[in-house]
Formats: sequence, C-alpha cells, structure tokens
Amino acid sequence: MELTMADFQLTVCEVDLSLTPGWAWEFVKAEGNSSERVLLVTWLPAQLVMEIGLPEQCVCGLLADGREEIAHDNFKEHPLFMEFLHSICVDVLDPSLLEYAARCPETAIALIDERTSDVNGAVPSEDILGVYHVDNGTIDRYSPNPNYRLVTSAGSFKLTSWLRQRLVKMVHEAINKSGSGGLYRY
Repeated sequence: MELTMADFQLTVCEVDLSLTPGWAWEFVKAEGNSSERVLLVTWLPAQLVMEIGLPEQCVCGLLADGREEIAHDNFKEHPLFMEFLHSICVDVLDPSLLEYAARCPETAIALIDERTSDVNGAVPSEDILGVYHVDNGTIDRYSPNPNYRLVTSAGSFKLTSWLRQRLVKMVHEAINKSGSGGLYRY
C-alpha cells in the first residue's frame, strides 16, 4: 500500500506490548502505564499498520487513561516523534520559507501549526512548532519550541502541506531502509 498525504489522519491502535520492541515499553513505562495493552496514536491509516506494522517514528503518542478519544487531557506525546518532526523542519527547507527569508533579511519566522486559523492574531505558544532565525536573508538555524503540543483543546496537529509531504517521504525512506525491521504488528 502506497502512503499518500490523503492518508494523514490520526488513528488509535491497541497494541500488545509483549509483542513489541523495547522502545515501546520504555515510552509507555515512562508515562506511568503498567498495562501490557496500550492505545497508541499514529498518523498512519489502520490498514497500512495492519499490513506493515507500526514504525516507531509514526507513533505520535499514547492515550493515557484508556479512553479512545484523542484529547489534550488524555494524550501523551512520543518524544521520538517530536524529534522526528523537528528534524524535518531542519533537514530540507520549504521553498516558500526560503523566499520569505530572502524578502525579510533580518527576522525570525515562526512555524505555526495550521490549527491556528489567524496567524496574524495571538498565536498560542502550543501552536508554534519552532522558529527559523534569519540572517542576511538566509535561514541561519531552527529552534524547536518546547511548548509545542500535538494535541490541544483546539484539536490535533495540522501540519502545512509541505511538512506533511516531507513527513510522508521520510517515513517511506525509513520503511525502505529497515524493510520489516523496527516495525511491529499487532
């Protein structure tokens, strides 16, 4: 099954930890969960998870209290997914971002989650993925925002089209590199 941007949605998967690699145990135990069956949240469609398993970098987080509802008070982010998401912001830059930096040579550019409808208004800190620092019209560096949250009271994260495309591409690359290694089925 080929993964496309249209597949980008949050899915809840019940996982038996006894059938998973160590990273899942470490993540779940760090969140204080002692159950062997947990509800993990991924952006992969359920059919693809059933076919290939669940790559670790596709696990957005877990549902902490057993409810299947993805809500800000029930969702715990997976640190590896957050690192993976921020690495996408650094590895290859959005061409429109580069154009904007060239027009505004001395500035900082906030990368804002699209769940915020008015980027010119007050943007909650939890909706800012990070900031690009611009020096002489060139992106100098990216600083992740430690306050960014994948799920807030305003809903789940909504990446720009460019970031979704990069995420899909990077996951395809990771799956192709590992074959079935690093994946688990349930």
